[in-house]
Amino acid sequence: MKRVNLLTLIIIFFLSINLNKAQSYLPFPAMGAMWTNTTYNVYWIDGNPMAQFSLSNVDYYCISGEDTLINYRTYSKINYCEQEYKGAIRDSMGKVFFVPKDSVGEYLLYDFTVQEGDNVSVYIDYGGIVEYSVSFVDSVLMNGIYRKRISLGGGEWVEGIGNLQGIFQGLGINVSDIVQNLECFSHNDTIIHPYEPNNIGTCPMNVYINEVNNSTTINIYPNPSSDIFIIKGLGNEKVEIYDLTGKIVKQFNFQGSELKIQIGDIEKGVYFVRVGKQTQKLIIE
Repeated sequence: MKRVNLLTLIIIFFLSINLNKAQSYLPFPAMGAMWTNTTYNVYWIDGNPMAQFSLSNVDYYCISGEDTLINYRTYSKINYCEQEYKGAIRDSMGKVFFVPKDSVGEYLLYDFTVQEGDNVSVYIDYGGIVEYSVSFVDSVLMNGIYRKRISLGGGEWVEGIGNLQGIFQGLGINVSDIVQNLECFSHNDTIIHPYEPNNIGTCPMNVYINEVNNSTTINIYPNPSSDIFIIKGLGNEKVEIYDLTGKIVKQFNFQGSELKIQIGDIEKGVYFVRVGKQTQKLIIE
């Protein structure tokens, strides 16, 4: 009988641990989860090559842990947070299915079992069933945990979270001059996306300004920026810069037509600039 030495047994043991770790799956949350979806209008101003963004819509979705039975299957209810019913979601071994409100038909929302080169047809809001091709599959470290990441259609799915352009949104660039984004995802009182150390709590519901003026009378550039940005088109307005938690990081009372703001002391990330009744996205690199 052939003997296996101790070193070989140790190597096999640790390989099995790493393999099991790599193959572990983070299921789609069934309770304690919140997603903040945003939509921006994109426009350009003569003489400025950088696109400008104006916030046009915000949706907050919550899964609290309430179950429902549809066609003899158990789903988790997903609602507009503290408001009306949006639909029902279930995770079946890496495939996430969705039943919209006023429907009993089940649609594939995400498939975390796909491999590079696969085609997958999924449901999106206001778009029906859309087919995407998987570019690559890897993992991303978020809040100390590696999650599977699937790149397809110009966007990304992340295991246990969903689409980084919004839970029910399409992927990639929208040709209708709108941009959609998952601004925040929290689970069990921890903000997972965007990740920052000690992100305790749920995604805030008062960050974004719903009273949006789309008249595009202000011009913010360069955007993105790493040092300074300029606001043109001001009157006698208050200027406020918010981070994703709703905290005001800078504010000004300004009179005139142009304002230069130094941003070297602000950490990199996504922010919102409110000028009067207009709100625009600002990216600091």
